[in-house]
Amino acid sequence: MYSFYDLQDKVRRYLRFNENEIKGFIITALILAFCLSFKQWGPSQQPDILYGTRNLINMFLIVSLALLVKIIAQKIYALHIGFNVEYSMWLYGLLLCLMLVFASRGNLFFIAAGSIVIHFMPGHRLGYFRYDLNYFAMGVVALMGPLANIALALILKLFQPFVASNLVHSAILVNIYFAIFSMLPIPPLDGSKILYASRAFYFFTLGIIVGAAILLNFGGLFLTILGSLLIGVLFLIVFLWIEKPF
Repeated sequence: MYSFYDLQDKVRRYLRFNENEIKGFIITALILAFCLSFKQWGPSQQPDILYGTRNLINMFLIVSLALLVKIIAQKIYALHIGFNVEYSMWLYGLLLCLMLVFASRGNLFFIAAGSIVIHFMPGHRLGYFRYDLNYFAMGVVALMGPLANIALALILKLFQPFVASNLVHSAILVNIYFAIFSMLPIPPLDGSKILYASRAFYFFTLGIIVGAAILLNFGGLFLTILGSLLIGVLFLIVFLWIEKPF
């Protein structure tokens, strides 16, 4: 109970977005929304501006929700263990996304959901094992983002039968894209921080994310959670076998 009130106090005092974070957030959401809605502007010969703009706005709202959930999950868990997280836009990743979309006419894209900068809060790390800012703590904080996106996709999947809207389906796909691309071990994406934390931990969590992304299309909540955990274990076993054959 003390831990809950402690976290509640930290969230109340420190859960903020500074000016640079807000600017980076908006730019990231706009560019990713444009890339993901690139093929939704009507026929390529005669694009419909009104139709395309409506789809762009819808996708901007979906991407903003996915990005917000990802960052807030990382910020809250970081505060829980005595760190502060700042969102940082990844310009080169966003440019790569735009180039791929234009070159492939919308058939290829790269979800560069930015990176996080983790700040040490000495006064809030008292009593924690390995008091300093270590790789494993950074990896777990980074992992909270993809897990939050998968969790949001699962929640939306539960409500999908009751909401006859393509927006829900699009939101599920976008959150899956966010989770999968975030797990790529490319600096500065979350996957690189998880990989630096522990290679075994990386492959286990990668299996969970990939498994959940696949099983979301075939089963309910219980099957998705159980199946993704089993796939995570399978990924771990394969990694350990390659790393050190039995």
